[in-house]
Amino acid sequence: MSTHDTPEPGRWVQKWLSPPRHAVYLAAAGGDHARALALYEWNSQVAAALHRDLAHIEVGLRNAYNDALTEYWSGPSH
Repeated sequence: MSTHDTPEPGRWVQKWLSPPRHAVYLAAAGGDHARALALYEWNSQVAAALHRDLAHIEVGLRNAYNDALTEYWSGPSH
């Protein structure tokens, strides 16, 4: 986790994240505000990467369902 790409922490962070949410990251960062903000940014990046992969899985699964149902459905197509 790198802090050089993360903006300087300040009071805006608690307003932006909310004090309870910010407290979770602050505790994980040992009270270091800059590290807590960098940790939040890292978490956002990991979540974005996971959502990308989930989207690919969802499309593949939907297409597999379509293929399986189409094989047995004798009615009109959608």
